[in-house]
Amino acid sequence: YQYSMKTTSLCFIMIASTLLMSVSAGNYPNEHGILVLNNENFASAVAEFENLFVIFYASWNQFSSNQVNEIPMWEKAIANEKFKVTFAKVDASKEKALAKAYDIYRYPTVKMFVSGNAVEYEGITYKEENVTAWIRNKAGTTARKAQSVAEISTLSAVDRKVVVVFFGNKKDSANFAIFNAVSKQFEPSDVEFLFTTKKEIKATYNVPEDAKAMIVKNFDDGKVFFTDEFTYENLKAFVNLHHYPTIKDFDDNLGRRIFNKGLPALVLLTESSGTDLEDMLRKAAPQLRGKIIVAICNTASNPNVGRRLLHMVGLKKEDLPAIRVVYPKPESQLRKYIPADDITAEGLVEFVEGIKSGKVRPYSPAEPAPETNDGVVKVVVKDTFKEIVMDPTKDVFLEFYAEGCHHCKKLAPIWEELANDLAGIPNLVIAKTNGELNFYEDIPVPGFPTLKFFPANDKENVMTYDGDRKKDKLLMWLKDKLTVEHDKSIFDGKKKDTQEL
Repeated sequence: YQYSMKTTSLCFIMIASTLLMSVSAGNYPNEHGILVLNNENFASAVAEFENLFVIFYASWNQFSSNQVNEIPMWEKAIANEKFKVTFAKVDASKEKALAKAYDIYRYPTVKMFVSGNAVEYEGITYKEENVTAWIRNKAGTTARKAQSVAEISTLSAVDRKVVVVFFGNKKDSANFAIFNAVSKQFEPSDVEFLFTTKKEIKATYNVPEDAKAMIVKNFDDGKVFFTDEFTYENLKAFVNLHHYPTIKDFDDNLGRRIFNKGLPALVLLTESSGTDLEDMLRKAAPQLRGKIIVAICNTASNPNVGRRLLHMVGLKKEDLPAIRVVYPKPESQLRKYIPADDITAEGLVEFVEGIKSGKVRPYSPAEPAPETNDGVVKVVVKDTFKEIVMDPTKDVFLEFYAEGCHHCKKLAPIWEELANDLAGIPNLVIAKTNGELNFYEDIPVPGFPTLKFFPANDKENVMTYDGDRKKDKLLMWLKDKLTVEHDKSIFDGKKKDTQEL
């Protein structure tokens, strides 16, 4: 198990309704009731349709392409809903400007644009009930009327849950629309959005006259009031700032939030509480609020999560306690930052500010090049990447692996067999690189193993293999991707590898 940084291990689904589309699809290319969007018409579609559900796929990625064909099942599931949704698809492998603008680094990625605001589907399953519930939450009215002080108190008493209360109702159309739009950016299991005009609620919580909303929670300061200008950006920032504790416990849920959403986090990894390093972190944490997630991972009390996180940041138990900053940007490998062992609270705040400004650079390990590289699988390190992988005359199929990765160990003999089978193609290179010991800043490597194909003369069009890691599947996929001259019969009669990872 490993956290995925926006990877295809997360399953995404295209949800569509040809009936709903038939009225409004006339001005856009249409395939089977789904709008076909590109760089030229995407912005107008986002502006035109209140609920625009978009699947970003890659034509070379069979899994993502198949999701577009799952329309009938989802059409039936939402056919009787009151809300209207317009469904569209974007071939992000061709529409690269859109892919870059909306952080599309894995396929498929599903986003709903609600009144122009993007919300990404991050479910780990595409069961009908899960996706339908998500669609209802994003396309319908999320906020509901608060019934009493007791209701707010009960909801806010739930561990980690916060309640956002808007002092107004649907008649306050402009502000209510903003409130409801912000509610769609959060999951109901984490944040409940209520509205009220009841005087007893305002009196019980001693709400000041200039407060337009408040957050009630069972941690930190308990309640906080929103008094800024009532805009979408301000209210969303307010909820983001206050809906988690100043210092969080690092668990599976927080790990998924950090790594799936690409959020920067400062984590103290420790086997015990009350250390000098923890005391220093608690002094610095209030100044870091709103700038970075601050968390403590106790590897003794939460060993499974602790083991995975230790592996990801490159630490061992004997290194603890230690602080690491992780920044899982989707367009690169996991960025890790290592503060000095004797850093102070003031220094830690400066360190984080340096990361945000770019003054502090990520840890960038690099292995030395091997003395010989005569194996059938070529070894790539950071300093030889340009020479081997970016050679414009070669197709290169590259594995990013980690030494302690179970799946990487199972793939190793298959990768070797694949290279042997295709050794007769002179301009094809089967290669591997240790992704823990070599940092490639501009290459998305969400986990290990990651397999990427770099075509000759088109190194910007990198393709990621997301299928079963069986030899016959790898051969079949690679056969369709090769751009260099080769004898096609070399793929015929290869013994199939039935081992599945």
